[in-house]
Amino acid sequence: MLIVTLFWLGKTSEPKKESATPKNLPAVKSFDIQEFIKGETLKLSPAALKKNQELVQALNSSTELKDQIRLNSELANFWKDSAKQAEIFS
Repeated sequence: MLIVTLFWLGKTSEPKKESATPKNLPAVKSFDIQEFIKGETLKLSPAALKKNQELVQALNSSTELKDQIRLNSELANFWKDSAKQAEIFS
């Protein structure tokens, strides 16, 4: 009975310590996706650049929602593929 009382009234865990994360975090630089796309477009091969320009032009001239969705998907797949392959659409 004495052991149960001591266990119940006594401390069973250490006091919590302050977290080790610093309180003054550095400011995070903002990311501009349009500037990033412009920079990456300059690095494309001529064939890939032509394909990219065709997709962007078709997307800008499209008025139908279904076409815009399809073209956005194709453009996303273009960038996904170009990240994996050195020379595409040649």
